[in-house]
Amino acid sequence: MPPQLMHREDYLLYNRKKMKTPKAGVGLMVLFTLPFCAVGGVTAVMAFQEATSSPAQWGEAGFLLIFALLFGGAGFGMLFLVFSGQKKQAQVELLKRNHPDAPWMWRPEWAGGRILCSTRQTVLVAWVFTAFWNLVSFPLAVLQFPEILRDEGPVALLVLMFPLVGLFLLIGSIRATLRWKKFGESNLELQTLPGVIGDQLQGTIHTRIKGFQEADFRLELICVLRAQSHSARSGSISFGSAPKIQLKKTSNRRDMEKILWQATIRVDAATLSQGYQGAACPVSFAIPADCRPTDSTQGVVWRLNAAASLPGVDYNSTFEVPVFKTEASPAPGQAGEAAVRDHAPPEKKSVVVRPTGEGTQFFFPAARNKVAALGLTAFVILWSGVVVFLFFVDAPLLFQVVFSGFDLIFILAVLSMWFGASSVVVTPESVRVTHRFLGFGKVKEFPRGDISGVEIKRGMQSGRTLYYNIELIPQGGKAVTVGRNVKNKREAEWVVSEIEKAIRG
Repeated sequence: MPPQLMHREDYLLYNRKKMKTPKAGVGLMVLFTLPFCAVGGVTAVMAFQEATSSPAQWGEAGFLLIFALLFGGAGFGMLFLVFSGQKKQAQVELLKRNHPDAPWMWRPEWAGGRILCSTRQTVLVAWVFTAFWNLVSFPLAVLQFPEILRDEGPVALLVLMFPLVGLFLLIGSIRATLRWKKFGESNLELQTLPGVIGDQLQGTIHTRIKGFQEADFRLELICVLRAQSHSARSGSISFGSAPKIQLKKTSNRRDMEKILWQATIRVDAATLSQGYQGAACPVSFAIPADCRPTDSTQGVVWRLNAAASLPGVDYNSTFEVPVFKTEASPAPGQAGEAAVRDHAPPEKKSVVVRPTGEGTQFFFPAARNKVAALGLTAFVILWSGVVVFLFFVDAPLLFQVVFSGFDLIFILAVLSMWFGASSVVVTPESVRVTHRFLGFGKVKEFPRGDISGVEIKRGMQSGRTLYYNIELIPQGGKAVTVGRNVKNKREAEWVVSEIEKAIRG
């Protein structure tokens, strides 16, 4: 809320909050950024002097300008984040005062019930990263070009790989910019503020898509645990909404980002409506009662992603949405009416369910997740190239052994995705589980009455997609994985319900 629109007492509080922002932390951060700003300014002056000298030294001027952009951009960029973070934190403190028991009202975009997508920020970050990468990689490649011409070995290929990555980053940034220019910034108008754990998240995405008769949307709601640093420290200093400056660091550990929960729905073109700026896509997700609520201190974030395949550039927008426990949330152990779904079969199934002469078979074929398998295959090829390079340059034995060991694990994982299959056959007397890999099979059989249940467990995570494993729970025994990496949770739930039906008879 701009200061001129506030009541007098709120305006005074706003300014007091700004003044209460720890000045020591701001001062330390400013001192930290000053060397970057100074190097950027000095090298910019030196670049200007080289360019205006007689004769002009354009090569030296170009390299000095690159350093000026790198260091000056980092320094002045951090300064901007510090002072903009102060202002934003003051606004947040004001919202917290006005809504102490409603954390979903602590962010201005959430409090208004209308959330802008993050397309502009995505484009900006993409271009900043692309610029930094190319400003470093291309000059290095130019400097090493004479050596590259003389050396046709893996070292030359390694040097050329960095500019090649930079070209791919440039293409991605251009595509992101074209998407932004074509679709602008979509917004999500919430009907449920907030989305409720154990109930629903509902709203409407307003886009600038014209002629949406062929636009089928894929909506994905995802709960993510962001990567966070965990340290044993003391003497922390915070300022605004910027990261804390910690003193007396004793240990540090960084967790990988992981998906806690994920659901996907498809909205066909017939369901869309005409909004005030283009196609309007309805949003409705049931949220299970055991999900974690939004918690910035713990790194728990909920995101809604909307995508549609269109001629030219595809549509893609992401919104950070508030999902919390409220009075409407069910008590622990209860499912909540809106979160209870029938386990109907999905439109596209990767698991084959068919009757046999013995009973009912649930077959998990090989290579059913081709996109993930192709991605992992490409990664293994690159990793294997690094391993070959380590042997070629006669790297230390420890590096050769460690990297080769991981390479073997990755290769086995790739082969498992392409050639590993499994099946469950439920007969009147038993439940038989079979795993096959490269023609070799392993069979486990359990009496039908000894099976106490079937469960869904988290499987691997590939990018923004979480896969699920299905486990058989014998009485008094260890759980047995009967199928791995089912991509769609709805399909996994359907398969579990069908196996349970077959076992119960």
